[in-house]
Amino acid sequence: PKLGVASDDGHWSAKVLARLNDVQVAWRRYWATACECWQPVYDAFLTAGGFEALRKRYAAQAVHETVTADLGALRRALVEAEVALQGLPESTGLACASALFRALLSMLQAPSSAQCGPMPMSRWPSGSTLASLADSSSLASPMSSSASSSPDAFFPGA
Repeated sequence: PKLGVASDDGHWSAKVLARLNDVQVAWRRYWATACECWQPVYDAFLTAGGFEALRKRYAAQAVHETVTADLGALRRALVEAEVALQGLPESTGLACASALFRALLSMLQAPSSAQCGPMPMSRWPSGSTLASLADSSSLASPMSSSASSSPDAFFPGA
């Protein structure tokens, strides 16, 4: 059976599609948040100024909680999709897809609580270090490409 065509019990196909859609929705939400938050950080480091104000603004807006929640939703969607994809027939073309979702999930694992603490100010890069990085002609914004800033770049035809 093809994906989108009911299986013998009329169940797995709709379930798989729903779980894949959940992953897409969770990814789009995370990517929108990441793009919205990343560019000001990049710009602050590029100009070697304004980072402290941005840090305070992001702390007041609880940006870290938003990103954490978005990543949590993405992890949950990946887990549910991986379970839904297990044991699909070869004829679906998705028989090995659960392994892909396990790999994606392993890349998004939450760090241990010991790794989550804030970096001590003594380890932050100095203004002169940031300025020398900003002077590098090879430095380009990772979000400057329209393809990379669109979550749909990762879901063609969506």
